[in-house]
Amino acid sequence: MNAPTGHKPAASLAALHAVELSPAYRAIFDQVAPGCAGPEPWRRRKLGAAHQLLALAQVSGRLVIHYLDLTVALRAVFRMTVPVPCRRGGRGPLVVAPAAQLGLVYRQEAMLTAQNGLSFFEILEPRDVFHANVATSHWPPDAQVGAPSHSAPRAQMLCLGSQLFPGIKLVDLVLMAYGALSLQTTQFSLADPAGVLNPEAARWFQANPTHIPLTREPFRLIKEET
Repeated sequence: MNAPTGHKPAASLAALHAVELSPAYRAIFDQVAPGCAGPEPWRRRKLGAAHQLLALAQVSGRLVIHYLDLTVALRAVFRMTVPVPCRRGGRGPLVVAPAAQLGLVYRQEAMLTAQNGLSFFEILEPRDVFHANVATSHWPPDAQVGAPSHSAPRAQMLCLGSQLFPGIKLVDLVLMAYGALSLQTTQFSLADPAGVLNPEAARWFQANPTHIPLTREPFRLIKEET
C-alpha cells in the first residue's frame, strides 16, 4: 500500500481535513473505510484521522504509507524521512540513518483518557536506534539470564512523554515523533527520567551536545502556498 507524493499542498497543516486526496491516496482511503468498525463517534474519529494521515503524506513529502487498517484500532505503518541516531549494539560511532519505518497504533481509549507516551509508536527500522527516548533493540548483558529468546530483537518503543492528554490528534503524534527522532524535542535528563528509556544514550548526548538537534528542518518539505 504505497502512494506517491507531489499533489497540491494544503494551505497549512491545520487544514488537512480539507485536503482533496489525490487518486492514489483516495484509493487507499476507499480501500480501508468499509472495514472501519466501532461506535459511531469512534468510527468518525478513525475515518477523519485516516484522511488526515493520508493528506499529511500527500502534502509533506515526508511520509510513505505502507499499511493502514481501521477495523478496531487505527493501525498504520509508514516510512518517515527524518534523521535517526543509531549505534550498532549501542557501541561504536554514531551513524545517522536518513529515515525510519514506524508502526503506529491509535486506540479508542486515547479519545477519552490520558495515555502513556509509550502507547503509540514502535520503530521498526532502522535497528540499533541510539536515542534517550527509544528502547534499545539489543538485550543488555545483565538481561541474558531468564530473558526471552535473544534471537529476536527487542521492540524499539518510542516514548513521547510520561502522559499525553486525552483526545490527542493522530497528526500531532506524527509531528511529535518527527521532533523526537530528529532530537528537536526530546528528554535527556536522568534527574527527571520521565521518558528516558536508554540512559546510556541520554548520557552520550549530554556529553556530545553538538549532535543536538540532528536537523533544524521543520516537518514540512513542500513550501506552503501563500
